[in-house]
Amino acid sequence: MSHGSLDPHHQLTLLSAVRRLAMKKNIAARVILHDVNLAAGCCDRLLLIGEGRAVAFGTPSAVLTPGTCVLSMVWRRWSCRIRSTGTSAGGVFDFR
Repeated sequence: MSHGSLDPHHQLTLLSAVRRLAMKKNIAARVILHDVNLAAGCCDRLLLIGEGRAVAFGTPSAVLTPGTCVLSMVWRRWSCRIRSTGTSAGGVFDFR
């Protein structure tokens, strides 16, 4: 039974393969992710889109901060708080 998404192990395996290929070929790879933690852990740069517009671009540690307008929008829309644990190389953004 397929539900259209990969389990965490296969997500990381696939994204690691994409990253290795991009580095080997010296090309950029674009992926579209809705999982902020996965994006922060696997991507060098993030483009965050809100309400159909680009609202933030940069490294995960620069973009995913409580001060960014995107996260403020998330707080307002879903009444949650965001806590960063770790760094962009392996941090987790906890939405509560």
